[in-house]
Amino acid sequence: LQMNTPFIFPFFRWKGVLKGPSYSEIRAYGKLLTRGDGGSAFRKIMSSFETTEEFEKRILVPLKDRKFPAQMIWGIHDSELKIDVQGFDIKQALNLKTEIHQVEGKHFLQENCYEEISERISLLVSTGTDI
Repeated sequence: LQMNTPFIFPFFRWKGVLKGPSYSEIRAYGKLLTRGDGGSAFRKIMSSFETTEEFEKRILVPLKDRKFPAQMIWGIHDSELKIDVQGFDIKQALNLKTEIHQVEGKHFLQENCYEEISERISLLVSTGTDI
């Protein structure tokens, strides 16, 4: 996928966002991702996520024993990360007893649901407990 071509717009609509940002904003995003090196730095970041069993073992205990409030916000239409698979795993890893809050979005739900997300963050901060 060439992130600096007109193809980025339909790709974002298909996988990422339901509405907004505009065509020119999405093209600018693609240009930022490929700026200076044709996208090799972005690809390096995306391919360097650690997915080993050792990594998971290192992070699971601190997540379960966390001393900070947490919440989960999930895009209902996310075709990449499924709430009943990855969402369940994350909820379990966080030892979260509250429900996953679902918003009308896809994978980049912050693009479509920023107001609702900001309200949920405010609620989390104001209550200081899991929501």
